[in-house]
Amino acid sequence: MLSQAAQAYDLNLASVRGVKGPSVLSSIPYVDISKCIVPEYMHAVLIGVVKRVLNIWTTKIGPWSIKDRISEVDNFLKTLRHPDFVHRKVRQLESLAEWKASDFYYFLLFEFAPSLHNILPKKYFQHFLLLVRSIFTLLQSSIPTSKVDETEMLLQLFVSEFKSLYGERAQTHNLHQLLHLCLCVRLYGPLFCFDAFPYEDLNGLVAKATHGTNFVDVEIKNNIRICQGIQMLRNIVRGHDGLFELHSAFSEGEVLGKAVCNTLVSEQFDILQDPSALVYSRAKIGYDMYTSKIYKQSSSENFHIMWSDAGRKKYGSIGFFAQSKGDGFAIVNLFEIDHKEVFYHERTLKCVEHFIPIKTTNKHVAIRFGDIAQSLVKVGKIGNFIYCRPNLYKFIM
Repeated sequence: MLSQAAQAYDLNLASVRGVKGPSVLSSIPYVDISKCIVPEYMHAVLIGVVKRVLNIWTTKIGPWSIKDRISEVDNFLKTLRHPDFVHRKVRQLESLAEWKASDFYYFLLFEFAPSLHNILPKKYFQHFLLLVRSIFTLLQSSIPTSKVDETEMLLQLFVSEFKSLYGERAQTHNLHQLLHLCLCVRLYGPLFCFDAFPYEDLNGLVAKATHGTNFVDVEIKNNIRICQGIQMLRNIVRGHDGLFELHSAFSEGEVLGKAVCNTLVSEQFDILQDPSALVYSRAKIGYDMYTSKIYKQSSSENFHIMWSDAGRKKYGSIGFFAQSKGDGFAIVNLFEIDHKEVFYHERTLKCVEHFIPIKTTNKHVAIRFGDIAQSLVKVGKIGNFIYCRPNLYKFIM
């Protein structure tokens, strides 16, 4: 880069291989501008590569086209009910022009595989799975070095196959930047450590902080200081830094609301061996709020869970909560993992690990809040798959 910049400057050329000349940043001592200016995945990947590919599938004529099946995909998307860690209502492909970066994020990680696996031609579906697995891995809060090396190989394969699948004109600068993501993760941490989502949120806050036409700067400053003061008060009351999806301090568990009357399957209730137990539809366990199948006042599904039991991960859905002899319990319908059905890339034999294929069983267990509070995680369910998020931060990261 520095050599090409010097050549453009010395020979008075408009550019050399796209480099137009030296940057003032290159004069800063001990700074390697080829590594310190990183690709930003919100724009490069989500609004860049993912949006580009979705537009090709839905608007361009070719062997990849799903233009005639958009209504079929949209009908499926309308049936989805995510947990509350998905902060946007599911968007349909027919309104693709209105999608925000977060819509592309949710589609890439949670909706692409189950919605298009029988619709998008196989070789294009297989190719895009490489990107799904790679970005999910690079968004995790802790990434082993071996995983970064593996992801680098998958992204190189994704980029190398792109030209033969979509043509030379579809190759963009954003596609090329995928090759640099793993280096940046090694140097600076997971992708959310240097993405633009928090700054875009703050831009929205600044835009809403002014309402007049005079002394706009003073109005913005005062309103932002008020917002900062409110956040400080919230953190003092909550007793934490507000990063995680917390509503209060950590609690082993407590039922919420009033006890409810509900016709329950007798064998489920008999698990408690307490005919005087009270039934509840909501509870707070650990740092998060959970609902059950009998809770009808939410548009989200917050009753699918994953927890650890003797070092093994288990999955299930909460039928209801109960309070018995002073203890709180979650009555959970267990899932079994179905190893026969999984999303995987056939050439590399790499699975999309955050989609776990499951089978519903007739087994129900009563789990005491204190036994699962430390390991309980909210997950989503689409069809016969449970899906997990890459990290537990409350913002898209």
